[in-house]
Amino acid sequence: MKTIIESAKKEIKGFKNMSHKFERDLILNGKTQKTYKCYIRQIAAISLEFKKLPTKISNEEIKEYLFKVKTENDYSESYFKFTVYGLRYLFRLYNLEDKLIKLPPLPKKKTLPVVLSQAECIKLFAAPEKFKDKFMLALIYSAGLRISESQRIARIDIDTERKLIYVCQGKGKKDRYVVLSKFLASRYKKYCNEYKIKKYVFPGQKEGNYISKTTIRKILKHAVLKAGIEKTVTIHTLRHSFATHMLENGIDIVTVKEQLGHENIQTTMEYLQVARFERKTAVSPLDSLYGIK
Repeated sequence: MKTIIESAKKEIKGFKNMSHKFERDLILNGKTQKTYKCYIRQIAAISLEFKKLPTKISNEEIKEYLFKVKTENDYSESYFKFTVYGLRYLFRLYNLEDKLIKLPPLPKKKTLPVVLSQAECIKLFAAPEKFKDKFMLALIYSAGLRISESQRIARIDIDTERKLIYVCQGKGKKDRYVVLSKFLASRYKKYCNEYKIKKYVFPGQKEGNYISKTTIRKILKHAVLKAGIEKTVTIHTLRHSFATHMLENGIDIVTVKEQLGHENIQTTMEYLQVARFERKTAVSPLDSLYGIK
């Protein structure tokens, strides 16, 4: 069965060359293949709708298409968003500023992250039957890892002596060190021996491959159901919970930012809205200077 991109390449004159130029520019500007695929699918869809390249579609036709995507139930909010983002990038690439200004603004929705309580985390990590599944979910939470980062953790990346995990090429192509839980460090040797870990800490089905995102998500889904947690939980929920619990445990926000690998501290500060703190009575720093309590 042909994908929508393959159909566009076959049916729309010039789409193949345009998609290559689009991909080349995206990748050279530091974007990922995932971003390219999200954008090009929407560009292929609008091309097939009008049987021509988006660069040749009139502003009125684009408006009508976006109106349909925005108002019909068959399309999600993310579908609309990636359509606008994809067209914006394409029109910049072809210097079509007159089309660019016709695209609607996309207001950012401010939603607070879903966070598990510490009691819910304990239930979650106890739920899987297999030791390796328990270990994986606990490690992801304990270090605030993204799903792509957890996939690629290699055996040599874990330093049980220094209690550190080396995250190679995280989001934004940046390396960083994150904390290794003492609890997990004491069980790491047993884990490696029991599952004969060679290269990746969480290996895939094929020799030398790492675990798939689909498998990680399935393990989490089963654990959430078994633990009886009713919140909508994703792997990123574990990262949100890590950050929130760190703040609640008194870790300063700059350290949390570094652990998460955030570019901007404003992103980290969002967790202050969900973390629960006991309010303290204000104390003058002058009294602290003279040891007055």
